[in-house]
Amino acid sequence: KLAKTDPRKSEAIYKEITSKAPAATSDAATREYESALISLGELYRDEKKTQELVDLVRESRSVFSSFAKAKSSKLVRQLLDLFKEIPNSTDIEVHITKDCIEWATAERRAFQ
Repeated sequence: KLAKTDPRKSEAIYKEITSKAPAATSDAATREYESALISLGELYRDEKKTQELVDLVRESRSVFSSFAKAKSSKLVRQLLDLFKEIPNSTDIEVHITKDCIEWATAERRAFQ
């Protein structure tokens, strides 16, 4: 809800949460990270900030390495799906999708 009334403040909060990996033993911290990641992606989608969304996908990969493969695959997919609602972003969407496929192959992660 804060994203609608004060997008800058919510962006800062989401960035703070996603700036560090959640503790591997804390399910609550992992859920908070996932929620902040997707919410930040949605904020960028709503504001049509394609480059910030690309950067978010790339920067989050280091944390995905500590997640289960299925969970990281799901999160990457959710982030990539956000590009569909941004007008004229098809070329960027294709590029970042190919980039994610290369990353997934290199990391031996499933990309579905």
